[in-house]
Amino acid sequence: MIRNPISVGYHGTFVKSLHVDSQKADVQLQVTVDNKYRKIENIQIRSSVFSPQGVQVLSFKQGLKLLGNENSLFSKEITLDHPKLWDMDTPQQYKFVVEILKGDQVLDRHETKFGLRSFIFDKDQGFMINGRHLKIRGVCMHSDLGALGMAFNKSAALRQLKI
Repeated sequence: MIRNPISVGYHGTFVKSLHVDSQKADVQLQVTVDNKYRKIENIQIRSSVFSPQGVQVLSFKQGLKLLGNENSLFSKEITLDHPKLWDMDTPQQYKFVVEILKGDQVLDRHETKFGLRSFIFDKDQGFMINGRHLKIRGVCMHSDLGALGMAFNKSAALRQLKI
């Protein structure tokens, strides 16, 4: 893959939920920008957040001075009012779009999908997501297939589940 010398870094976007409830979500957006040029470059970062329905809910632009042959981290905290919460039944996902601009030219564009939810593990109530109890179901299966070894065998696994 050929990239522009000024681009969003590899795995260069990160979205962190700081506080989430049904009234508001405080979110931190981070972007790492790579500058492969040897000289200082001045760029603009245009960031947008889109709702799960595709409606732009937030947009801002910020100047950034990049040192030569360096990575620079851009971070901004935002608040989303009345967020659509991610849940097992309704996996709502927002989209964070970042564009790196030099003048009017878009040098790079990157999209990151993210969900907003809160969760806690409580010793008395168990697992709670968005304030609602959710029973976690599953099994603890190890490589107990004896002579079959470590290779996965579908019929042996089904037999274990039936027992």
